[in-house]
Amino acid sequence: MIALAVGLMATLLATLLAAAAAYGTARSWLNRLVFLPPMIVPNIVIAVALFCVFAQPCLIATNLGIALGHTLTALPIIFVILLTTFRVMDWRLPRAAATLGASCWQQVRLILPLLVKGGTITKASC
Repeated sequence: MIALAVGLMATLLATLLAAAAAYGTARSWLNRLVFLPPMIVPNIVIAVALFCVFAQPCLIATNLGIALGHTLTALPIIFVILLTTFRVMDWRLPRAAATLGASCWQQVRLILPLLVKGGTITKASC
């Protein structure tokens, strides 16, 4: 049961962070290479670095520490999937919603999840 809670926490945190980063990268000139080093660096290097970072606040072998470690390793994969989804999305639809009176928050909350539903389902299966 604890493993399920840790997995759900890591999935939700990685999804929220990757969705915000992918949305910002797709809408601006930001370079997407900033988010990809965890895919390139070997996992043992990340594990040693996380051990050193998590030793100070006593997060070693805690559920939060494990969830944060899994979040860091899942983040680039989810980022790439969602970035691709945002890049091929038709950006005229949120603008059309704005012309019909939707605020920016309503566009993000009501319109974008429907437009990127396929990418988020694909992400959840990884």
